[in-house]
Formats: sequence, C-alpha cells, structure tokens
Amino acid sequence: MSKTIMYIAGFFLSFLILFSLPNNTRASTVPLSQGTTPEIATKNAAALQNAINQASTSGKKQVTLPAGTFYINGKIILKSHLVLQGASLSPAATKLTMNNAPMTTDTTATSQEPTTDITLQNFTLQYNPNMSKYNYLTNPTNFYKDNLLNIGQITPSENNTGYNPTHKKALKTNIKITNMILNANQVGLAVVNIAKADNVTINQTQILNSGLQNGISMTHTSNIKITNNTVKNIGRAGIVQYYGNTKSLINGNKVIDWMQRYGSYHYDAVKKSGQTLDSMQDAAIDSYGPANQTTTITNNQINLSAASGKVNPNNPLIAKKWHLKTVPNYTRYAAFRASGAQYMLYQGNTVNIDSPSTFTFFSTNMRKSNTLTRPKGITVIGNRFTSRNID
Repeated sequence: MSKTIMYIAGFFLSFLILFSLPNNTRASTVPLSQGTTPEIATKNAAALQNAINQASTSGKKQVTLPAGTFYINGKIILKSHLVLQGASLSPAATKLTMNNAPMTTDTTATSQEPTTDITLQNFTLQYNPNMSKYNYLTNPTNFYKDNLLNIGQITPSENNTGYNPTHKKALKTNIKITNMILNANQVGLAVVNIAKADNVTINQTQILNSGLQNGISMTHTSNIKITNNTVKNIGRAGIVQYYGNTKSLINGNKVIDWMQRYGSYHYDAVKKSGQTLDSMQDAAIDSYGPANQTTTITNNQINLSAASGKVNPNNPLIAKKWHLKTVPNYTRYAAFRASGAQYMLYQGNTVNIDSPSTFTFFSTNMRKSNTLTRPKGITVIGNRFTSRNID
C-alpha cells in the first residue's frame, strides 16, 4: 500500500514540476515536412509562420525546428519575443531552404515595424541553390534583389534620397544570432542586412556566398557586435557599415574572399552610364560612410583562399565580355576602408592579400550624402599587413 501511495505521489510531483517550468522550456517542435514540391514548401511556410505568430503572442517564446532539410515558399516574418532554434547544437542538422523570399522582420518593403527580443540559433538558413542567380557572362541581369536575412530595412524611398531615414530611432532591438549557417548560395544581394537597429549580436556564425552584395550590411545602427564569425565568398564587402552607424564592435572574425562578383557589375554600370572608368575596391571590413563613428575593429583575420598571384575573378570576365586585349586591374582588394568615419580603432588584425589586384591595406577619405563627414580620430595600431603584390 505504501509503495502505491509513493508512486501516486511521485506522479503528481512530476506533473506539478512539469507545469511549473517556464513556458519556453516546453516548446513543441514545428511540424515541418521534408520534400521539394511546391505544395510541401507552401505547407511548411504556413506551419512555421503560425508557430512564430503563436509564440510571439502567447509568451511561449521558444520555437524548435526539427532535424532535416525543409523547403519554404514565401517570406518568413520574425516577431518579437521569439527564440527560433534548430533541433540540436549542430546548425547543419536543421536546414531551412528559402525558395523565393527571405526571412525578415518586416511585412512589406515599406513597413517600419518595431521588433524586439529575437534569438536565432543552431540552424542553417539558406537560399535554394537552384534559384537563378547573377552570372556575368550568361545571366547578367540581377533580377532577384533581396537579402537572405533582413533585420530591419531601408525603404526604397529612403534609398533614393541617399539613405535619409524617415524614422531615425532604432526600430529593431535586442536581436541575437548565434551558432548559425547563413548561406545565400550566391543568390540575391547581401547575406544579412541590419537597419535602424540597436543591440544586435552576430556570434559564431558562418556568413557564406552572398549574391552581388555584402556578407553583413549595417545602416543607421548602434551597439552592433559582430564577433567570431566566418565570412566567406562574398560578392562585395565582407562586413560593411553604410550610413549612420555608431558604437559597433567587429572582433575575431575571419573574412575570406570578398569582392568576388560585384566588380564586374559595377564596371558595366559605369561604362553604360558614360562615366569615366576608374576602379572598384570595397574592403573586407568597410566603412562606406558618411556618419560612421566609434567602431572597434580588432583581432580579425583577412585573407584570400586563392593561390598566390591570382587576379580578382571579376577582371578576366570583364576582359572576355568586352573583348579587351589586356585584363584590366579594375576590381581590386582592400582590407580596411574608413570612408566617412570618425573615432575608429583598428588593432591586432592580421591581413594577408597575395594578389596583383591588391589596392591597399587601409584607406580613409571624406564622404558626403546629406552630411559631410571628414576622417577624424582614427587609430591604426599593432596590425600585421602582408602582401607580395600591392598597388
């Protein structure tokens, strides 16, 4: 009899403990289906969006993805108060494959929605590698123009007026991206876009294979921490601050193979506009400017994976398309650029760019767009710069 009472008591104790745990520890796994058909991809999108919406509104918070590869039709809109995570600590175990739209914090291309308290961790987010992508010789039109992951955005009207923001205050706050694989598979624009945001962390994440734009782009942000990531095979700059960024930390990252695709596109755009052809040299870690201030850039490693003495891949493509007798030195490598930047620290970084397409290790200049920013308070100390070829 006593044993029966003990079993019953133990059962009720376990029951009470289970239901006294915080809600976010009891998150169920999203019912996603494997398969590549449009019907499955559409069903997966609805199931995932529904789980995100419910978590945000109910306080459940945690949404767990199953192991496997799952195709998604349409955009996935992130909501406040959300932890979206993979099935295990291995980000390769769960793959969300976006067929035709990004994962984003905004419903439309013009919406300005405040969003806070989001964590993405332990899964792969990628564009479908079979999506049509920019190819300079065979498919020169960049018809798909979106990033893989949008944390905020600059609207088309703001873009057309020189990034003059309609809302200057941060609309996206307290965002954390950790232990992820973000792979654009050379589709679209940037891998990660951050705009009008405060307190965003990207840590221990692989940022791979952007389309024509950057690995990580920032515009009108503050307190961004980009630490211990690998940024590789990037169409334009590896990590770039566009306009109005302050109090950023870029530390311990590996940036490998940037300026892999955008230079040829830029050559065509300049040539067709009738402007004078000069060169294209966005940096591995770049301040495009103006009004970028108080950034710490430390202990990063920057290098090319190609064999020594190899030119930037855009240049022979330009020569082939335009029937040039010699390969132009148009697209060139720079490690750091501090355009329109003030109060910047570059320290403890290691750079090895062994290519005749190398332009410079470090450059700075003034930049104007709505405001003029002259370089000021820039410290470059204790770095190691190596190249057997430099222009």
